[in-house]
Order: sequence, then structure tokens, then C-alpha cells
Amino acid sequence: MKEDEKKKRLDFLFQNEAFLKNLDQVKNEDERRKIKAFSEDFFLKFLEGFEKIKKISEEHPDIVAKVAEKRIDKK
Repeated sequence: MKEDEKKKRLDFLFQNEAFLKNLDQVKNEDERRKIKAFSEDFFLKFLEGFEKIKKISEEHPDIVAKVAEKRIDKK
């Protein structure tokens, strides 16, 4: 992922009111930095994972459909 794309996505994360509210509840500045760094890393990897799933789904919709069909509860 390019740096400008990372920045854009992290800007989106840091505009999330719920995230910011919870981050503000952490009083220890060192802990807050650790949580923020972890959140950034997790968020970017989470989005990268979804992009890969999207790409696989677009390239191989028939295979994805077969796999999904086996996972759907028939009840």
C-alpha cells in the first residue's frame, strides 16, 4: 500500500468518534501511544486483508461461490 493511501486510511480512522473517545479515556500517555500504534497497524492490515478478499472474489467468483455455499447453514 502506498504512503498516500495509508495516510488517507489513517485519517479516516482518526476521524472515528468512538475510537477517539476511547483513546482519550487512556490516561497514561505511553499506553495511549502503544494503543494508537497497534490500532494503526491493525486497521491497515485489516483493510489490506479485505482488499485481497475482494480481488480473489473478482478474479474467481465461481470458486468463492462454491466455498461460500458449503458455509451457508441450510436451516
